[in-house]
Amino acid sequence: MKHGAVLAVAFSGLFLLSPGTEARQASGHDVGASPGHLPKAHYVPGKAPDMTFPMWVDASLVFNRDGTVNTALVHPQGVKEIQALENIPRVNGCTPVGIDFQDIVGLPPRGTAEQAAQTSQLVILGKVTEKSYGLFVDEPGQLLRVVPEEVIKGRPRDVDAYLVFLPLGTFRMGGLKICKTDSRYPDPPAVGDQVLLFVPFQEQDQTEPLLEIQDGEGIITIHASGVVSQPKKFVQSETASSLMGKEALLERVRASAATEGH
Repeated sequence: MKHGAVLAVAFSGLFLLSPGTEARQASGHDVGASPGHLPKAHYVPGKAPDMTFPMWVDASLVFNRDGTVNTALVHPQGVKEIQALENIPRVNGCTPVGIDFQDIVGLPPRGTAEQAAQTSQLVILGKVTEKSYGLFVDEPGQLLRVVPEEVIKGRPRDVDAYLVFLPLGTFRMGGLKICKTDSRYPDPPAVGDQVLLFVPFQEQDQTEPLLEIQDGEGIITIHASGVVSQPKKFVQSETASSLMGKEALLERVRASAATEGH
Protein backbone atom coordinates (compact mmCIF):
# COMPACT_ATOMS: atom_id res chain seq x y z
CA MET A 1 0.00 0.00 0.00
CA LYS A 2 1.21 3.51 -0.80
CA HIS A 3 -0.10 6.80 0.53
CA GLY A 4 -0.04 9.87 -1.71
CA ALA A 5 3.51 10.71 -2.56
CA VAL A 6 4.97 7.90 -0.35
CA LEU A 7 4.97 4.49 -0.21
CA ALA A 8 7.93 -3.04 2.79
CA VAL A 9 14.74 -15.42 4.77
CA ALA A 10 11.15 -15.92 5.79
CA PHE A 11 10.13 -15.86 9.45
CA SER A 12 7.52 -18.55 9.94
CA GLY A 13 5.72 -19.51 13.10
CA LEU A 14 3.97 -17.41 15.73
CA PHE A 15 5.29 -14.85 18.20
CA LEU A 16 4.09 -13.81 21.64
CA LEU A 17 4.73 -10.16 22.37
CA SER A 18 6.95 -9.38 25.30
CA PRO A 19 5.59 -7.17 28.13
CA GLY A 20 7.52 -4.16 26.85
CA THR A 21 6.14 -4.30 23.32
CA GLU A 22 2.99 -2.26 24.01
CA ALA A 23 5.07 0.48 25.62
CA ARG A 24 7.43 0.59 22.64
CA GLN A 25 4.48 0.56 20.25
CA ALA A 26 2.80 3.42 22.04
CA SER A 27 5.96 5.50 21.91
CA GLY A 28 6.42 4.85 18.18
CA HIS A 29 9.86 3.24 18.52
CA ASP A 30 10.95 0.35 16.34
CA VAL A 31 10.42 -3.12 17.79
CA GLY A 32 13.20 -5.68 17.88
CA ALA A 33 15.79 -3.44 16.22
CA SER A 34 19.45 -4.12 16.86
CA PRO A 35 22.50 -2.43 15.31
CA GLY A 36 23.20 -3.71 11.82
CA HIS A 37 19.91 -5.58 11.46
CA LEU A 38 16.33 -5.05 10.30
CA PRO A 39 13.66 -4.05 12.83
CA LYS A 40 10.75 -6.38 13.50
CA ALA A 41 8.42 -3.38 13.30
CA HIS A 42 9.25 0.01 11.83
CA TYR A 43 7.42 3.27 12.54
CA VAL A 44 7.49 6.31 10.25
CA PRO A 45 5.93 9.24 12.12
CA GLY A 46 3.40 11.11 10.01
CA LYS A 47 3.34 8.66 7.09
CA ALA A 48 0.84 5.85 7.62
CA PRO A 49 -2.92 6.53 7.98
CA ASP A 50 -2.75 6.02 11.74
CA MET A 51 0.72 6.31 13.17
CA THR A 52 -0.06 4.51 16.38
CA PHE A 53 0.78 1.55 14.12
CA PRO A 54 4.07 0.75 12.38
CA MET A 55 4.27 0.73 8.60
CA TRP A 56 6.29 -2.50 8.56
CA VAL A 57 5.57 -5.58 10.66
CA ASP A 58 7.73 -8.68 10.33
CA ALA A 59 5.86 -11.92 9.56
CA SER A 60 6.88 -13.30 12.97
CA LEU A 61 4.87 -10.52 14.68
CA VAL A 62 1.73 -10.50 12.53
CA PHE A 63 0.00 -13.23 14.55
CA ASN A 64 -0.15 -13.90 18.27
CA ARG A 65 0.68 -17.32 19.67
CA ASP A 66 -3.01 -18.24 19.84
CA GLY A 67 -3.39 -17.66 16.08
CA THR A 68 -5.21 -14.33 16.31
CA VAL A 69 -3.97 -11.27 14.43
CA ASN A 70 -1.69 -9.05 16.49
CA THR A 71 -3.89 -5.95 16.48
CA ALA A 72 -1.41 -4.15 18.74
CA LEU A 73 0.94 -3.85 15.75
CA VAL A 74 -1.00 -4.64 12.56
CA HIS A 75 -2.88 -1.66 11.14
CA PRO A 76 -6.68 -2.12 10.81
CA GLN A 77 -6.25 -2.07 7.02
CA GLY A 78 -3.75 -4.88 7.42
CA VAL A 79 -6.17 -6.83 9.59
CA LYS A 80 -8.78 -6.60 6.82
CA GLU A 81 -6.23 -7.71 4.26
CA ILE A 82 -5.31 -10.76 6.33
CA GLN A 83 -8.97 -11.67 6.69
CA ALA A 84 -9.34 -11.43 2.91
CA LEU A 85 -6.22 -13.54 2.35
CA GLU A 86 -7.56 -16.26 4.63
CA ASN A 87 -10.58 -16.60 2.32
CA ILE A 88 -8.63 -16.77 -0.96
CA PRO A 89 -8.64 -20.25 -2.54
CA ARG A 90 -5.22 -21.88 -2.28
CA VAL A 91 -3.22 -22.75 -5.38
CA ASN A 92 -0.85 -25.66 -4.69
CA GLY A 93 -1.02 -24.78 -1.01
CA CYS A 94 -0.18 -21.13 -1.67
CA THR A 95 -2.25 -17.98 -1.20
CA PRO A 96 -1.73 -16.00 -4.43
CA VAL A 97 -1.49 -12.22 -4.05
CA GLY A 98 -1.07 -10.11 -7.19
CA ILE A 99 -0.43 -6.47 -8.03
CA ASP A 100 -1.78 -3.76 -5.74
CA PHE A 101 -2.26 -0.88 -8.17
CA GLN A 102 -1.92 2.59 -6.66
CA ASP A 103 -2.35 6.03 -8.19
CA ILE A 104 0.67 7.93 -6.89
CA VAL A 105 0.16 11.67 -7.17
CA GLY A 106 2.99 13.65 -8.72
CA LEU A 107 5.20 10.71 -9.64
CA PRO A 108 7.66 11.89 -12.33
CA PRO A 109 8.15 9.97 -15.58
CA ARG A 110 10.45 6.96 -15.25
CA GLY A 111 10.30 5.07 -18.52
CA THR A 112 14.00 4.22 -18.64
CA ALA A 113 16.90 4.01 -16.22
CA GLU A 114 18.26 7.28 -17.62
CA GLN A 115 14.95 9.06 -17.11
CA ALA A 116 14.59 7.66 -13.60
CA ALA A 117 18.05 9.01 -12.76
CA GLN A 118 17.16 12.43 -14.16
CA THR A 119 13.85 12.80 -12.32
CA SER A 120 14.81 11.29 -8.96
CA GLN A 121 15.88 13.40 -6.01
CA LEU A 122 18.06 10.61 -4.65
CA VAL A 123 19.88 7.86 -6.56
CA ILE A 124 21.88 5.28 -4.62
CA LEU A 125 23.95 2.20 -5.42
CA GLY A 126 23.99 -0.12 -2.44
CA LYS A 127 24.43 -3.69 -1.24
CA VAL A 128 21.69 -5.81 0.32
CA THR A 129 22.93 -7.09 3.68
CA GLU A 130 19.68 -8.53 5.05
CA LYS A 131 16.07 -9.19 4.07
CA SER A 132 12.90 -10.29 5.83
CA TYR A 133 9.25 -10.84 4.97
CA GLY A 134 6.07 -9.42 6.41
CA LEU A 135 3.37 -6.80 6.02
CA PHE A 136 3.80 -3.19 4.87
CA VAL A 137 0.65 -1.61 6.34
CA ASP A 138 -1.61 -3.98 4.36
CA GLU A 139 0.59 -5.33 1.56
CA PRO A 140 2.67 -8.51 1.91
CA GLY A 141 6.24 -8.48 0.72
CA GLN A 142 9.86 -8.18 1.75
CA LEU A 143 11.98 -5.55 3.45
CA LEU A 144 15.58 -5.05 2.37
CA ARG A 145 18.42 -3.59 4.38
CA VAL A 146 20.64 -1.72 1.91
CA VAL A 147 24.05 -0.33 2.83
CA PRO A 148 24.93 2.57 0.51
CA GLU A 149 28.10 2.16 -1.55
CA GLU A 150 27.73 5.21 -3.80
CA VAL A 151 25.42 8.21 -3.69
CA ILE A 152 25.02 8.97 -7.38
CA LYS A 153 22.65 11.88 -6.91
CA GLY A 154 21.11 13.89 -4.08
CA ARG A 155 21.71 14.35 -0.42
CA PRO A 156 22.24 11.11 1.49
CA ARG A 157 20.36 10.67 4.72
CA ASP A 158 22.05 10.47 8.09
CA VAL A 159 21.73 6.67 8.35
CA ASP A 160 24.08 3.70 8.10
CA ALA A 161 21.65 1.70 5.97
CA TYR A 162 18.35 2.16 4.17
CA LEU A 163 15.14 0.15 4.31
CA VAL A 164 13.40 -0.68 1.03
CA PHE A 165 10.08 -2.52 0.64
CA LEU A 166 9.34 -4.76 -2.33
CA PRO A 167 5.86 -6.28 -2.80
CA LEU A 168 7.34 -9.66 -3.72
CA GLY A 169 8.08 -13.00 -2.11
CA THR A 170 6.97 -16.45 -1.08
CA PHE A 171 6.89 -16.87 2.69
CA ARG A 172 4.86 -18.06 5.63
CA MET A 173 2.84 -15.67 7.76
CA GLY A 174 1.15 -17.56 10.55
CA GLY A 175 -0.85 -20.34 8.95
CA LEU A 176 -0.72 -18.74 5.51
CA LYS A 177 1.81 -19.42 2.78
CA ILE A 178 1.92 -16.14 0.86
CA CYS A 179 2.95 -16.03 -2.81
CA LYS A 180 3.21 -12.33 -3.62
CA THR A 181 3.95 -11.32 -7.21
CA ASP A 182 4.21 -8.03 -9.09
CA SER A 183 5.37 -8.18 -12.70
CA ARG A 184 6.38 -4.51 -12.71
CA TYR A 185 9.42 -5.19 -10.53
CA PRO A 186 12.78 -6.75 -11.46
CA ASP A 187 13.89 -9.99 -9.88
CA PRO A 188 14.34 -9.32 -6.14
CA PRO A 189 17.91 -9.23 -4.89
CA ALA A 190 19.47 -11.85 -2.68
CA VAL A 191 21.64 -10.92 0.29
CA GLY A 192 24.97 -9.84 -1.19
CA ASP A 193 23.47 -8.46 -4.42
CA GLN A 194 23.60 -4.78 -5.31
CA VAL A 195 20.65 -2.52 -6.10
CA LEU A 196 20.26 0.80 -7.87
CA LEU A 197 17.57 2.82 -6.10
CA PHE A 198 15.69 5.73 -7.65
CA VAL A 199 13.88 7.83 -5.05
CA PRO A 200 11.60 10.50 -6.59
CA PHE A 201 10.71 12.28 -3.34
CA GLN A 202 13.03 13.11 -0.46
CA GLU A 203 12.01 13.05 3.19
CA GLN A 204 12.16 16.11 5.39
CA ASP A 205 13.46 13.86 8.15
CA GLN A 206 17.02 13.06 7.16
CA THR A 207 17.26 10.39 9.85
CA GLU A 208 14.47 8.27 8.33
CA PRO A 209 15.95 5.09 6.79
CA LEU A 210 12.89 4.04 4.76
CA LEU A 211 13.30 4.86 1.07
CA GLU A 212 10.00 5.02 -0.82
CA ILE A 213 10.84 3.94 -4.34
CA GLN A 214 7.09 4.00 -5.15
CA ASP A 215 6.90 1.25 -7.79
CA GLY A 216 8.89 -1.17 -9.93
CA GLU A 217 10.72 1.63 -11.71
CA GLY A 218 12.42 2.56 -8.45
CA ILE A 219 14.88 -0.35 -8.38
CA ILE A 220 17.34 -2.25 -10.56
CA THR A 221 18.86 -5.47 -9.25
CA ILE A 222 22.53 -6.22 -9.94
CA HIS A 223 23.10 -9.83 -8.98
CA ALA A 224 26.43 -10.97 -7.56
CA SER A 225 26.87 -12.98 -10.76
CA GLY A 226 26.89 -9.73 -12.74
CA VAL A 227 23.45 -10.28 -14.27
CA VAL A 228 21.35 -7.10 -14.30
CA SER A 229 17.59 -7.36 -13.73
CA GLN A 230 15.57 -4.29 -14.68
CA PRO A 231 11.91 -3.40 -14.14
CA LYS A 232 9.41 -4.39 -16.81
CA LYS A 233 8.90 -0.84 -18.07
CA PHE A 234 12.63 -0.30 -18.63
CA VAL A 235 12.96 -3.56 -20.55
CA GLN A 236 9.91 -2.77 -22.68
CA SER A 237 11.40 0.61 -23.62
CA GLU A 238 14.04 -1.26 -25.69
CA THR A 239 16.63 1.42 -25.03
CA ALA A 240 20.30 0.58 -25.10
CA SER A 241 20.53 0.75 -21.31
CA SER A 242 17.93 -2.00 -20.89
CA LEU A 243 20.38 -4.45 -22.45
CA MET A 244 23.57 -3.21 -20.78
CA GLY A 245 25.77 -4.94 -18.27
CA LYS A 246 26.57 -3.48 -14.86
CA GLU A 247 29.43 -1.11 -15.67
CA ALA A 248 27.89 0.32 -18.83
CA LEU A 249 24.56 0.80 -17.05
CA LEU A 250 26.17 2.60 -14.12
CA GLU A 251 28.03 4.88 -16.49
CA ARG A 252 24.78 5.86 -18.21
CA VAL A 253 22.96 6.35 -14.91
CA ARG A 254 25.74 8.55 -13.51
CA ALA A 255 25.73 10.70 -16.64
CA SER A 256 21.94 11.02 -16.62
CA ALA A 257 21.85 11.84 -12.91
CA ALA A 258 24.02 14.87 -13.63
CA THR A 259 21.21 16.37 -15.74
CA GLU A 260 17.71 17.31 -14.65
CA GLY A 261 14.65 16.04 -16.44
CA HIS A 262 10.92 15.89 -15.93
